[in-house]
Amino acid sequence: NLDPSLVPVFSIQAGTGVGANGVAIPKTCPPSRSDFISKLSTNIAAGNVLGTPITFNTNPAVQDTKTNQDRATAMIITLQSFTGVKGVGCPGAST
Repeated sequence: NLDPSLVPVFSIQAGTGVGANGVAIPKTCPPSRSDFISKLSTNIAAGNVLGTPITFNTNPAVQDTKTNQDRATAMIITLQSFTGVKGVGCPGAST
């Protein structure tokens, strides 16, 4: 079960088309927090995102560098393939 505290709140507002550092992003990005957590939870349970393996330790007490890097990678891959097509989703700049 995914603890929502492990997922940072996106600082970018959907609908603006402008991401971090002024990068253009789709106006549908980022997804809602609840939709993102739901998709991430599904991907964690599957152990992959559209065939790309991911690792995500769901224990909030584990906060070492490698674990947090794995979590961040899983979140970015989920975000970038959010539409269900590999690499077609929201760029990292939409967080």
